Amino acid sequence: MISAALLLLVAWTGPSQSVDYIIGPKDVLEIKVYEQPDLKQRVRVSEEGRINLALIGEIIASGYTSEQLGKILKGRYSEYIYHPQVSVFVVEYHSKEIYLLGEIRKPGLYHLKGSATLLELISQAGGITDAGGERLVIIRRGRQGEKTETIGLDLSRFLEGGGRGKNVAVMDGDTIYVPRANYFFVFGEVNKPGSYKLEKN
Repeated sequence: MISAALLLLVAWTGPSQSVDYIIGPKDVLEIKVYEQPDLKQRVRVSEEGRINLALIGEIIASGYTSEQLGKILKGRYSEYIYHPQVSVFVVEYHSKEIYLLGEIRKPGLYHLKGSATLLELISQAGGITDAGGERLVIIRRGRQGEKTETIGLDLSRFLEGGGRGKNVAVMDGDTIYVPRANYFFVFGEVNKPGSYKLEKN
């Protein structure tokens, strides 16, 4: 079954790392300055991509990783503190959103955390229902004047070889849709009458 195979593959590949996560609007950050407890803050990135911190004031946070922003803050705090050690953590992810729709066990809106992959997101949503087909569609909205792109994926081929090297990265704004499978019906004098999913040879 495709749904079960997807869940097993996610367990095998392990979770993706979020060290390269790009901070964006509505994310919540925790800022710590070593041996400066008064400067510890938890702030939400504004719609304009800015945060306001004690001592140094307003600064742009959107568009940077936690490590990059930490280096910028270190430079700003060094105007007031000798050799500051600054740490930045993303404690709530809100800026990058995707939709999982169709034959998904838990369809809806999901937030990306780092470089999430297709398998991980489907697993997070509970997998594909038994009624799901063998194809999946990613609708990727255009950016900066680009046209919307539609990407079709054959799940059976995707899983061949354990999915190694074939996992698909998802992007902010993607819609992932799993259509319902085609069924045929068997009636009359047969051992098991009923509906059956149409499988490929």
